[in-house]
Amino acid sequence: MPRADRAMLALGSALYTLIMQNTQNYVLQNAAGAVVARIVHRGVTGGWDIDAPATMSAGLVCGLYVFSRYLERENEFLVV
Repeated sequence: MPRADRAMLALGSALYTLIMQNTQNYVLQNAAGAVVARIVHRGVTGGWDIDAPATMSAGLVCGLYVFSRYLERENEFLVV
């Protein structure tokens, strides 16, 4: 079963790549490779830190979070 670690996103006329660095770190990069947003798990304390520009809509930030969690679940192995 292939694993997915990135998703190409077209937001308006701009292209972005959401990259799963590992199951606890995600970055959103623009076409030039600059980091636009970052989602990082806090580790043993739990929860997530989301670093995004204030100009990014709350709906987009929530969507990125939900999709990053989907990528994580998509890559889990089934244990039989």
